Amino acid sequence: MQNIAQDTANSVCPVCGMTVDPALQPVIAPVAMDSGDVIVRIGSCGAQHHDVIQRSPERYAVAAESNLVAKFEDG
Repeated sequence: MQNIAQDTANSVCPVCGMTVDPALQPVIAPVAMDSGDVIVRIGSCGAQHHDVIQRSPERYAVAAESNLVAKFEDG
């Protein structure tokens, strides 16, 4: 598994779109890619959204890498 960066992948919280709080520990999400697995560090705006991301980091990894709010078909 490759470690792509030490910083968070995003500056926008993938839950709500607010600015990521750099004082919070990022959520670590392993992501499978064609070139091999990578680790995405997902930043959040606050403790509550950190917990939301922590419960299902794979759902937020792509949005974090694109610096966008995650959109889900299931709500």
